[in-house]
Amino acid sequence: MAEWIEEELLRLLGGAQVSPSRWTRCSPGSALGCVPIPTVVGISMSQLAAKLSVSVPVELAMAVRRRVGARGLSGFVARAMAHELERDQLRAFLTELDQLHGQVPAAQLAKVRRAWPKL
Repeated sequence: MAEWIEEELLRLLGGAQVSPSRWTRCSPGSALGCVPIPTVVGISMSQLAAKLSVSVPVELAMAVRRRVGARGLSGFVARAMAHELERDQLRAFLTELDQLHGQVPAAQLAKVRRAWPKL
């Protein structure tokens, strides 16, 4: 992680430390110390699998089949589900940070958006 990004994260988290390698949250002086942020990264199809039945729009199913082929569908769906769960966890974590430290000021958000324009 770029040094300035890590510094900005530390500043935004009010002095809490984030370890990018283990994605933990560490609050100075906290009785809990570092608390892991759970993720589902690393799911592989070599793990036990559950068979699911889902319905999706035909156009979406066709686009995915064209992209991954007949044999890659399970892995694609598993990665998509894991990605969505991680986004939900991140959203909950950001909501928690807003509750603890207040929302990020609009001027700071504008500065970050200028530094990281959408491609």
